[in-house]
Amino acid sequence: MELLAGRPLVVVCDVENLSVSGRKAGFKVSFAALAELLKKTAASVELHAFFSRRPGDVSWEQYFELRGWQAHARDIEVVQTCRGLEKFANADNLIAFHAGRLAAESQPDADMLMASGDGSLVCDLARAVAQSPTPRKVFTLGYPGSTAARLQTNGFIAGNLLLGRDCLRRMETRRHHRR
Repeated sequence: MELLAGRPLVVVCDVENLSVSGRKAGFKVSFAALAELLKKTAASVELHAFFSRRPGDVSWEQYFELRGWQAHARDIEVVQTCRGLEKFANADNLIAFHAGRLAAESQPDADMLMASGDGSLVCDLARAVAQSPTPRKVFTLGYPGSTAARLQTNGFIAGNLLLGRDCLRRMETRRHHRR
């Protein structure tokens, strides 16, 4: 976290990527603990959480707003295509749009933290931010063991951080009893 110490920070969090990666390893990400850790580390922090939701379901917005995050939801759509019904539930385009807007509108000296292990998304965002009229240092934050390896070698990324146990909660396992 010392890479981010004392600097203004804009956080763009791919909630689904971090949550799915955590679940696979038996953990839930504590977005409240992550927010507190970032607030203690950086000089100032803007927290932005991006996710998909069922239309009308505001539970995730409430969850994030209560924990100090600005929530950005994409409604899940089921669309008839030439391949039949398809479900569109990925927030990547929403993330890309807002990351560009945040880079252009935030404090001139603010760094950006892309919280996602999605290599394609983060590499594209880091390149776009670095080449924009308002270039920023871009750092990544991912889940240990599932962060894309290509983030380690991307020349547009200033540093890579991994979620630690201080921001994770072990998921309860359900026991099934036979009768």
